[in-house]
Amino acid sequence: MILYYVLFLNLQIFVEGSSFSCPSSIPTLSSVSSCPKNKQEWETAAIRKQCEAIKQNCTELHSDFQYHCLLNQQLDGTLEVCAPVYFLQGFCASYNIQKKQIVETYDDGFECLKYHGSEQCPLRYLSNEAYKYQRCYPYDVKNETRTTHTPPATTAATAVANQNKECRSNDNTGVVAVIVILFVVVTIVIHILIWRYRERILKKICKRGVHGEEDGNTATQPRMQDVREEEDRNPETRSLINRDMINSESLAKANQENEELKRKIQENLENLAKASEENEKLKREINDLLSQERKAGEERSKEVQLLKETHTKTEEELQKKLAEENNEKEKLERKNKDHSEELSKVNNEKQNLERKIKDQSEELSKVKNEKGNLERKIKDQSEELSKVNNEKENLERKIKDQSEELSMVKNEKENLERNIKDQSEELSKVKNEKGNLEKKIKDQSEELSKVNNEKENLERKIKDQCEELSKVNNEKENLERKIKDQSEELSMVKNEKENLERNIKDQSVRLTEVNKKNDDLKRQIEEHGENKGPKKKTAPPRPTDPPRANEKEDQQVDEHKKSTKNKPAPLPPS
Repeated sequence: MILYYVLFLNLQIFVEGSSFSCPSSIPTLSSVSSCPKNKQEWETAAIRKQCEAIKQNCTELHSDFQYHCLLNQQLDGTLEVCAPVYFLQGFCASYNIQKKQIVETYDDGFECLKYHGSEQCPLRYLSNEAYKYQRCYPYDVKNETRTTHTPPATTAATAVANQNKECRSNDNTGVVAVIVILFVVVTIVIHILIWRYRERILKKICKRGVHGEEDGNTATQPRMQDVREEEDRNPETRSLINRDMINSESLAKANQENEELKRKIQENLENLAKASEENEKLKREINDLLSQERKAGEERSKEVQLLKETHTKTEEELQKKLAEENNEKEKLERKNKDHSEELSKVNNEKQNLERKIKDQSEELSKVKNEKGNLERKIKDQSEELSKVNNEKENLERKIKDQSEELSMVKNEKENLERNIKDQSEELSKVKNEKGNLEKKIKDQSEELSKVNNEKENLERKIKDQCEELSKVNNEKENLERKIKDQSEELSMVKNEKENLERNIKDQSVRLTEVNKKNDDLKRQIEEHGENKGPKKKTAPPRPTDPPRANEKEDQQVDEHKKSTKNKPAPLPPS
């Protein structure tokens, strides 16, 4: 068990220094106050960081080298880094600067698989999707002064120092890995040798138990004679005695060999203890090496400071050289002016010479020779002037480049100062807004209490109104019932009225017929009286007899109208 434990520890140490580390991600580190909280913010931060455009040897595809925002190694802040995408197994992610890779945080409270609801992460998820599980970011750094902006020269120097540290730490980890592997191999070989030795001993024991020993002791001879006599009598006892003898001898030898094995195992345990002491010594040596590396890092930081000082000195020297070059340029310009004046004088002399050539034809040959010499000199001077002009142009280009670089540096400095001012103003605004928000929250809490009180009063009023509405609905139903009854009575009255009108029409028709008959009778009587002479006057029939039925009907109609007037008017349908 001790051997297996030692092997497990060594393998764990070896795996920790495996090939998942990415040194190219160290220069991209930058601490931030908080990480993106959704996909949009994550994508904007990734575009700003531009991880895919960085040259690196960690991944074959540039698309696998992506933006990450994770917890730092101490779990007290957040940082941005460009690193290869890593599969996480149900734990929150953080970045380890020593291992130069994304790792899982096994501390308490960082197992996101055990979270509840939307905060729970799956058993396996990608490291560039860590923004989905915001509970993994409990520490938001509120001090924005952590994100300091350093000039490009110092950042380059620090990057070089970090690369040197990485190289040395990689060398040390390689040495440690080789030592650990050698120790693992030695322990495995010892274990195999012990196992083989034990097998050989067991084989010898089995052979001796089967064959037995031919020679016995002198003290056991009389006992053997008794045993042989018993064997002759009972063959079963013979087989049992043989088995007992073989088993006793084999057990004695096995006990001796077991004691020898125990001694060897104790020796091996002592060797293991010594090996563990040697491991502790190696660990101490490794710690010493790490302390030496820290000292070397401090020395490198001092070297970086020296580099900064040399950089400032070189800048001053460059400024001095620029001033000297400007002076030389002015001198060259003056020389060019002098040459131009000389050329103008030469041209005047040439003109005078041409005039003299015209006047003195005899001296033409001499003048031509002098003219050729002068032209050669002028060509030489022109070539020299062209060279000087080219040098002047090169100097001007260098001066322009240096001036542009200085302007860029000044602009960057101004931008940094502006950013710092803007950040300070934003901080003050945020503080003021925070105070205003707290005041508003207090006012809103008071208003909420008032609103709650008003709400309770309104609920009470609504309950009262509901009760009144229920009463009104009951009254409405009663009224509707009454209206239905009245409408039925009205329909009955209308039917009776129609029947009466029909009767009145029939009676009026009958009256007209009776009147016609009376007229006919009168005519007949008159005609008969004219024919027979005067007779006694007979009283005409009373016309009041038939209309008596009409009077009764009119009385019934009047009574019905009076009864309808006394009844209430029907309400309109609801």
